[in-house]
Amino acid sequence: MEDNYFTGNLPGELVHLKRLRLLNLTSNNFMGPIPFWLGSMSKLELLILSFNSFTGSLPPLLFSNLTNLKALAMRNNSIQGPIPKEIGNLKKLMFLDLQYNQISGSIPNTIYNLSLLELLGLSKNNLSENIPYDLCHFSPRLYGIFLSDNQFVGHIPTSLHECSHLQTLSVAFNKLTGSIANYIGNLTFLRTLELHENKFSGITLLCPIIVHFSRF
Repeated sequence: MEDNYFTGNLPGELVHLKRLRLLNLTSNNFMGPIPFWLGSMSKLELLILSFNSFTGSLPPLLFSNLTNLKALAMRNNSIQGPIPKEIGNLKKLMFLDLQYNQISGSIPNTIYNLSLLELLGLSKNNLSENIPYDLCHFSPRLYGIFLSDNQFVGHIPTSLHECSHLQTLSVAFNKLTGSIANYIGNLTFLRTLELHENKFSGITLLCPIIVHFSRF
């Protein structure tokens, strides 16, 4: 159903498709709040709602029962409010893309429950506070971390070296401070490192990667 001209709210009749495993509504013009009843479609493994006009906040009930979900993508909408702590219920989740919205608050510590997570996309939101320090300790499979264009403060997580297959780290346009730890040079799969427009001091890198860096 992607790349069509569907408009309006999601039809409630979809809730009756109890065996549905993939729902891809990318690139339409659906609007209104994301319906909580999507959370009752417990067989879903992929839920893709990107490039629409959804508004409102992420309903906690959406994350309560979707325990089989492997991919959740809602980028390029107008979603507001916090990331519900119930996201920690999605223990099979491998792909999370909520980029280009207006999501605020902090990343809940329940994200530590997502041990299979491989891509975390939260760039271009209004998220704040610290990046979870033990992110890579609990999600060591991460190969892409996209956190740029938010309001994060504090240091880059010290657990970063535990994401041994990390290919992209994007934390540009935040308010991060401190020095860049030498262990980043040991991330031999890293190809893109975006650090610019923060308040870092000092940098020592030991591997050939693309670096965007600004002290001020």
